[in-house]
Parts: sequence; structure tokens; C-alpha cells
Amino acid sequence: MKLTEVMTSDLPTLAPEDSVREAARRMTTRHVAALPVCRDEQLVGIVTDWDITLAAAGRENLAEVPVAEVMSPDVVCAGPTASLHDAAEIMGDCRCHHLCVTEDGRFRGMVHLEVDWMRLGADAPAPMATFSAAL
Repeated sequence: MKLTEVMTSDLPTLAPEDSVREAARRMTTRHVAALPVCRDEQLVGIVTDWDITLAAAGRENLAEVPVAEVMSPDVVCAGPTASLHDAAEIMGDCRCHHLCVTEDGRFRGMVHLEVDWMRLGADAPAPMATFSAAL
């Protein structure tokens, strides 16, 4: 099974200059814990609920803080034709909850750790199994 078959491809994206408040609003509206940050369709970062929590703990007014100041520019990615097995290994090795799917640097979708890995079969070991083996 390929990532294109299980990824979420209809996520809104954020621009680096969008505010942290706007990021939180979009994440709340979509009930997601992370959103991609793109400039001219190129993936430049990811902002997570934890990034927003850290920003809120250290700042007074998030309405004016740009996402670029709190996002992670080091995004863990895989191509759309990568297998679920590859995705599980990447997520386990990087200890990440979100794997961005990109093609030529352009955001195409995201796979979250909460994918129903058991439903997907033995070809896709859950990333947490990889985490446990690494400890």
C-alpha cells in the first residue's frame, strides 16, 4: 500500500507570515495537530500543536507572531509512492508523529501516527513498534 492511499491530502496550508493565532484557528477547525507551512506551493516547515503551546507559554500576544518563528523547518518527508512500511520506518527512526508527503518539494499530503496501522495489514508495522524496538 502506498502513502497516496492513506494520506490526508485536503489539509489547509499556512504561509510563513500567517500568525500563530491563525494556525491555531485552522488546526482547531480541522481537528488536526499539525499543518504544513508552504511558500509558493513549496513545503518550508510544519507547525504542530506543541509548537503553539511552547509559543503561548513564552509570549504575550500570539496574534502578531508569524508561524515562521515557531515552526520546524526540518520536516520529515517521503514521496507519494513510498510504502507504508517505509513510512513506519521513517517515522520510527525520526520519532515523529507527522510525515509530510511531498513531490518535487511540493506538499501533497500528510500521514499521522494515528493511522489505523493494524487495519492496513502486516506490510505496515506501526511506527510505535519501531519506537519500542529502538528504546
